[in-house]
Amino acid sequence: MPCFLPSLSPPSTLGTHSPKPRLTNPSHRSYDGLHWSTWESLGGAVFYQPAVVSASPNRLDVFAVAGDWTVLHRRWDGRSWSGWQSLGGSVRSELTAVTTGGGRVDLFALGGDRAVWRLRWDRARWGKWESVGGSFDNTPTAVAWGGNRINVFVRGSEVGNPMKARTWDGKKWGGWQDLGGVVSSVPVAVADQSGRMDLYGTGVDDGVWHREFDGKSWLPWESLSGVRGPKAPTAKMPAVAASGPALIDVFMTGKDRALWHNW
Repeated sequence: MPCFLPSLSPPSTLGTHSPKPRLTNPSHRSYDGLHWSTWESLGGAVFYQPAVVSASPNRLDVFAVAGDWTVLHRRWDGRSWSGWQSLGGSVRSELTAVTTGGGRVDLFALGGDRAVWRLRWDRARWGKWESVGGSFDNTPTAVAWGGNRINVFVRGSEVGNPMKARTWDGKKWGGWQDLGGVVSSVPVAVADQSGRMDLYGTGVDDGVWHREFDGKSWLPWESLSGVRGPKAPTAKMPAVAASGPALIDVFMTGKDRALWHNW
């Protein structure tokens, strides 16, 4: 079990990076089933939290945003770490990485032109950065949900910042869909079984909100905070994990600084 901390070619114009994040040195520690290793530095100087995905057994792919706003990649092959490799690009957000299985990796970020951009590893080589379109000011997130399908979510830039979604069906992209909502944080999406997705975020009321895709359509937004639920610091995103079909755990730091859990 790995743990990471921070310690295309899209257009050359980067756009405005405000406020500019601090450069940090990413670190790693692992759990072998019995014990945690000590922290080790992965080197480099990067913005934001790294994005990590495991596309096959004993393999980890780590992605980070370099100080020149290009994307860096480092791989664990089960025995050792590769060096940092530049994947190019020109991004202005944190990264999100997913796998549809079979060793494939899809990487997403907001580009300097405010569109969502995607880079794909096809098990043999990296492709070229391609635009998924849109015009946004917020970090996208993505989830793979069976049959090579991927959904990308990002808060819109219009009044109210409604949630937007776009689906890759394994061959082509559908159009952008408006999911509405009152989410003020970066969204978090999980798929606990093929054909089903759950979307989470912190609302403008500081509560945790959820919307489910049941395989056919999106159900209405619902609040998970309730009368006794935690109130999260504004714009802080929840942490969500799916441990099996219909088994989802949601974690959030409340305004009382305690860790809260819902399932």
